[in-house]
Formats: sequence, C-alpha cells, structure tokens
Amino acid sequence: HLWKKKFHAMMLEEQLSSRKFLSRLGCFSIRADRSDIYESFRYAQDILQKPENILLMYPQGQIHSQMQRPVHFEPGAEHLFRSTGANIKMVVVLTDYFSFRKPSVSFYIRDYVKEKFNNKSLNEAFNEFMDECIEKQNQKAETQI
Repeated sequence: HLWKKKFHAMMLEEQLSSRKFLSRLGCFSIRADRSDIYESFRYAQDILQKPENILLMYPQGQIHSQMQRPVHFEPGAEHLFRSTGANIKMVVVLTDYFSFRKPSVSFYIRDYVKEKFNNKSLNEAFNEFMDECIEKQNQKAETQI
C-alpha cells in the first residue's frame, strides 16, 4: 500500500516450498544452482519493466536472521538492476520486544542512490544503512525502558 504497487518477491525454491502460502502473495521461486536461474531473472525483469510492480529480493539470496552481519548481496542483484535500471529501495525490518510482551516491528526505508552501481557499493550502502537503523532502534529502546 505504501508505494501503491503490486508486490512480488523472489525466493529460493526450497524456502518458498516450505512457505507455500507466500506464492499467493506474489512470491516466485528461483533455483540458484540450475540453468533455469536465467528464466527466473527474465521473469523478474518482466516484473520490473511494468511501473505498477515492485520486486522484493533478499540481498543474500535467501532468508537469514536479521542479526547476521554483514549483509552480502549475491551478484544476481547487480545484474538484475543493471539490466532494468529499476529504482532500488533498501528496506531494513527490525523486531524488538522493548519491555512489552508482544514484539514491535520497525520498517526503515531508504532510496539507494546509484552514483557508482556495483555489488561492492550496494553492499557498503546497505550495511551502512543497516547500522544506522540498528542505532535508531537502540535509541528507540532506550526511550521505551
């Protein structure tokens, strides 16, 4: 709803098969070790060519703990964004209990400015953004205590 776009997400086939309900929410699979990876990337390119769509990618290529650092983007992300020229929004989602029984979820969003677009600069920008988000989350926690 935030960007008024149709949501799609690329996930590893093994992870999507254990969470089948996500395919009804716009998720599609990719097999990282197969030749049909190109078919998945063509599908992703088609999605990004339509302005009414948005595509979510896990930077590491699969779901990891939010505590695993640093985040490393797989080379496919660079290829996909170079070939489509799509805008990149970096999103960090952090959960925290603070002093409550139920967790809160905080979403931090920033545009990635493509001055020098390559995997290294994307990795650096995302990890710097994530560090800032964690710092904001820590400050938020201090006010909750």
